[in-house]
Amino acid sequence: MNVVDVIVKQLRIQGSCVGTDASARDAARELEKGNLTPLIGAVYPLEEVAEAHHALEEGTVAGKVLISFEP
Repeated sequence: MNVVDVIVKQLRIQGSCVGTDASARDAARELEKGNLTPLIGAVYPLEEVAEAHHALEEGTVAGKVLISFEP
């Protein structure tokens, strides 16, 4: 990971504690190899962020909910 890109692009890195350290290391290795991909449940345009939040509250989306900033 290029730390300069993280700073310049003002990226945010967020983690969570689930499982053991060993399983987290295993998952990180698989992610680096490209063997893991997130489950994207829905993509909403920024103008529909309220609908995206509602879908999260209702639990109607399986996977990650993304907000698109593309025009």
